[in-house]
Amino acid sequence: MLKLKSQKKTDLAKLIEQRKQHAAAIATIDAKLQRIGKRLGSKEVRPLDAGAESVVPPRHQFSISQEDLARITGYSVRAIAGIEAGNAPSKSAARKFKEVTRLLTALSELMPAAHVGEWMRRPNDAFQGQSPLHIMERGEADQIWEMIHQIDANVAN
Repeated sequence: MLKLKSQKKTDLAKLIEQRKQHAAAIATIDAKLQRIGKRLGSKEVRPLDAGAESVVPPRHQFSISQEDLARITGYSVRAIAGIEAGNAPSKSAARKFKEVTRLLTALSELMPAAHVGEWMRRPNDAFQGQSPLHIMERGEADQIWEMIHQIDANVAN
């Protein structure tokens, strides 16, 4: 278990570094766009909202569909697609997506990230035969957090 957690921390550090590199590249491109826009007298050139792309959980990493994410967050598939396309989310939507991302990330420390979506859709005896997706849809993600904490504390299997 310690080796798995150590590997996950290493993977996380690599992802954080990649994200920093991508953010730096986006900033460079945005600066170039601004310079070109000024030369052309355009007011239409605006920097990409770097926060918008990072708000929605990396669904493909966790094998979560837009439909599943819509069920979990209470936002429509259309709203999620819009945010993924670069539309700025409301503060409450951004907060909800960050909350879901934290939970999915915590689950990916217990199982391979690619299996999280499948686990979320499968009925689970720990939740009286309901799927974790259904539990989250009802706004009871605290039950899943409790399970994560019990596993971390070696209280549950």
